Amino acid sequence: MMSNSLFYLILYGFFCLFGLFGALQLAHRHYFYRDSPSACSRVLRSPYAFIGSIPVSYLAVLFYLWILSQLASSLENASLVISTLSYANGFMAGVTLIYAY
Repeated sequence: MMSNSLFYLILYGFFCLFGLFGALQLAHRHYFYRDSPSACSRVLRSPYAFIGSIPVSYLAVLFYLWILSQLASSLENASLVISTLSYANGFMAGVTLIYAY
């Protein structure tokens, strides 16, 4: 039977992959389609799509890759990674909700 820590580790990984795919899709659109005359490109050129001069989608890709690397590096001790990543839960949920809306 799977322990609770391992279950939550797999659940974190699933949500991180979901967020990473959304971030990669948005980063791809930002890089390739930012000059097209669509409504999506207007959003990608808006000031809300940047933090400083860096697109938010690029930062989200880096964030999700960092979380996944933390999850992968601590598969042996699942309870340690759960306590370490519990501080990132709110941030990860917020970033994921940004992609949903």
